[in-house]
Amino acid sequence: MTNNIIDNQIKRSVQLSSGNGVNANGSTHTTTRTFSNINKEATAEAMYNTATLIASLLDDTTLGVYYTDKHLLIEAEDSESEVP
Repeated sequence: MTNNIIDNQIKRSVQLSSGNGVNANGSTHTTTRTFSNINKEATAEAMYNTATLIASLLDDTTLGVYYTDKHLLIEAEDSESEVP
């Protein structure tokens, strides 16, 4: 008997890290905004373009665009029976 693993993507989110000025020490002040419920079929290019467009509307400098997928892995037994 063999086991199969079922990979079920359940969530995708995009984080936009942006800089918006400097603090008293001269370090860049950064802000991270998270956007949830992103379409599971969205391409990396589409997510990046959307995030940088949002940053331009906010007058922020884009420091990085990150995306995270959350998957649920389920072990499912193979239903095929072995025949001698």
